[in-house]
Amino acid sequence: MFIAMNRFKINLGFEEGFEKIWRERESHLEEVPGYQSFALLKGETNEDHTLYASHTIWESRASFEAWTQSDYFKKAHAQAHAPKGTYQGHPNLEVFESVIEGTELVSGENLVASEADAKESEARTMLLPEEKEEIISHMNSDHADAVLTYVHYYAGIGEATSATLDKVTEEMMWVSATVGESQSQLEIPLVRRVSNIKEAEHAMVEMIFSARAKLAE
Repeated sequence: MFIAMNRFKINLGFEEGFEKIWRERESHLEEVPGYQSFALLKGETNEDHTLYASHTIWESRASFEAWTQSDYFKKAHAQAHAPKGTYQGHPNLEVFESVIEGTELVSGENLVASEADAKESEARTMLLPEEKEEIISHMNSDHADAVLTYVHYYAGIGEATSATLDKVTEEMMWVSATVGESQSQLEIPLVRRVSNIKEAEHAMVEMIFSARAKLAE
């Protein structure tokens, strides 16, 4: 899990307008791979300002960084013009990566095991069968639009209306695409070779943003 927070000091009297900007702007975050949730938080009011923080949760740093390079990011921030005098200084960006998740502390024995698992994952050269299944299930259930975009751009079949990820390996995706009343079986190379699920996520997120940027040109 990766969290990005922007802290804003809003001059007194400008709070309502600032909140209105965030409430009405079209962020398209729900369409972005790796996005999980967003909240605008309001803090204490001091003598000359009110503190706010935008709080966004992502699957990974790679997902967040890919979003910041996307057209969605540019369009969302193009709408964020506030009246002169709204801000007290520049926003302060803070980012965090989770090191422990869940409600229970990890025992020393489990912590050693977790670290060993992480090192083993980094040392591996091939995806595990369960990782492949997780990637396929996640993409088809949560990011079917991304799979279709792969077909539109990387396979060059813009008339495809739906697509399903059937198989994934360290270097390739196999996708079934619907074109009219027929089905096409396609092979789409990954942008680079991957060896674990984290590397696969980074590669596939990079591919979707590159594809969307090119298709929007």
